[in-house]
Amino acid sequence: MLLAIIARPYTRWRSLLVLAMAVAFAAVLVIPFLQEFFQLQLVGTTAPRAAVGLAAAAGLLLEAIWIGTRRGAPTRPSLRWRNRDEGPGVTSGRLFRRAAVVFGSGH
Repeated sequence: MLLAIIARPYTRWRSLLVLAMAVAFAAVLVIPFLQEFFQLQLVGTTAPRAAVGLAAAAGLLLEAIWIGTRRGAPTRPSLRWRNRDEGPGVTSGRLFRRAAVVFGSGH
């Protein structure tokens, strides 16, 4: 679930990566040779179901935190600016020009 959140924004290869990891995890849980290789011992059905439920709840919590922190965040600015007084760095440029005038090192 964490990989699915971090892989955003989804592209074709990122989607395939998330899908491949999910399939590989399912294969490890189902194929006895892989269970033996990774030394997994699935005993009963209660513990695996509880683990899946806990992982799903943690994934939903991570998703809620992700959405909550992104809400109200500024969107990515456009790469085209209408004039030279707009865009990133303009405020800091004005600040440095003012500081230069105030402190006597400006023109």
